[in-house]
Amino acid sequence: PSRVSARKQLCSRRRPISATKRPLETMCNAPKPENVAAPAPESVAAPAPSPKGVAEFGKVPAPQVAKGTAEFTDVIISSARSPRHVCAACGQADATHHCARCKLTYCGAACQRKHWKSGGHKQRCHAIARDGLEQYFSDARARHAADRAVTSCLVISQSEKARCRICGDKGSLVRGCGCSNGGGFVHLQCLADAAAVEAGRDGPRHERLKAWYECPDCECEYGGVVQLAIARECWRRYVRRPPTMLQRVFAMNNVGNALASNGLHAEEIIWREAELATCVEHFVGNDNALLATQASLASCYARLGKMTQSLEMRRQIYARRRDVYGPLHRTAVAASEQLTVTLGEAGHVAEQRHVLRKTWPRARRVLGPAHVTTLKLGSNLARSLLAAGDAADDADVAEAEAILAECREHAIRELGSSDSGVRKIEALLGETRRHCLAD
Repeated sequence: PSRVSARKQLCSRRRPISATKRPLETMCNAPKPENVAAPAPESVAAPAPSPKGVAEFGKVPAPQVAKGTAEFTDVIISSARSPRHVCAACGQADATHHCARCKLTYCGAACQRKHWKSGGHKQRCHAIARDGLEQYFSDARARHAADRAVTSCLVISQSEKARCRICGDKGSLVRGCGCSNGGGFVHLQCLADAAAVEAGRDGPRHERLKAWYECPDCECEYGGVVQLAIARECWRRYVRRPPTMLQRVFAMNNVGNALASNGLHAEEIIWREAELATCVEHFVGNDNALLATQASLASCYARLGKMTQSLEMRRQIYARRRDVYGPLHRTAVAASEQLTVTLGEAGHVAEQRHVLRKTWPRARRVLGPAHVTTLKLGSNLARSLLAAGDAADDADVAEAEAILAECREHAIRELGSSDSGVRKIEALLGETRRHCLAD
């Protein structure tokens, strides 16, 4: 009895069913209101009408390199010499805080939270952890370089004749070669795809990889920001290849050449040193690749004013070429010519003159008296003899005049009197003769 009474009391205390909380049967049998429009779904906007000239449905849109446009983080990464130590949110150097999953660098937890919410890190964290930081940095630099190239060519690419020479479409075109008559325009994505296909074919490696730095129509090398954008895209595609593949080493060298052409020597030296480390570790028996990389690094040292390091590396290259191929080989003569140039830039005039007295006769014997390298060596020898100015000996002045007269004779016979090299030799010869008359 006590249980029954307690149950009755509990049922009496229950609140009545409200109109908003009716049973399912009551709701299904309730009359439906008439003439009530269904509410429109939120945050769904109607598609805007396509402007005139835009491709219709079913057409492939204009391609974009690296899948997207550059963002603020891409600019930070592209501007940093070492992006592993720069905050991805604000660009502060010497950052030490890291994302636990993808290891992207930040200067603190505040920048990491901000970049996670509004900087795109939340959408890319898993992809960065999967592909690695090197791939992410390469993608960011490729996007930034592609945007700069498209912006620089925006005016000339808006003409009616400007169409991609590969796909024939318009929009986001670049041109960095010497093609005339409105030609040479191309999408970076089309160019990268064509170069990748060409690099995968059979044949000599240097011929297959030309498409990454040379226009196939006018056979001119790309230049400016377009050259840098193509080189960045090339590295983005080869960065995950094994370090033992020469295509990856070529991509590193291609980026270094593009940085040198654009005057970015501070970043260039990082790529040159990384390329040399790769060759030393994985291509011990390939002397050509190792010496070519050393020559590029020596030139970069000279451009940065590090003449001691450049001169030391030039001496190593010449010694290796001479020991392997002999002093009369073409490569040894070329290495000796580069060594003499570096000696002159470093101010070692006496040593430069000593090396030139040996190299110039060898060049005349191996390359011929009218070869460009032979003429350059003769001119440099004459300049080294006249480096003392008014204090130069009469014998040195007479020797310089005889060398320049011989070089002028062979140059006119081979190149013609209108050649720029001939005019430079004539100008130096005239200066030498005026110096003799003044004495």
